[in-house]
Amino acid sequence: MKDKIRALTNRTSQQDPRAVLIRLGQIMRGWANYFKHAVCKNTLDSIENFVWRRVIRWWMALYRWKWKDVPPAPHRPHRTVAQTLGRRIELFNIA
Repeated sequence: MKDKIRALTNRTSQQDPRAVLIRLGQIMRGWANYFKHAVCKNTLDSIENFVWRRVIRWWMALYRWKWKDVPPAPHRPHRTVAQTLGRRIELFNIA
């Protein structure tokens, strides 16, 4: 799963952020549904943090942001990149 996320959020990628967020949501939802009975909350939480960091790093490279330019993350459980940028696409809350 992490390889798929890394491939989608490559720092040199010029893909449409909307399409990437939709695909990330699909991947995370499918993975969580498949493993929901076998994986503990800590594992799901760490994957959610991994995705959040990868997307923010990708957007920092894409939009040439510094850390001070990154909008503050909404608090869990509603932490989504889409809400941060005023769009309507949300990352799936895997935990």
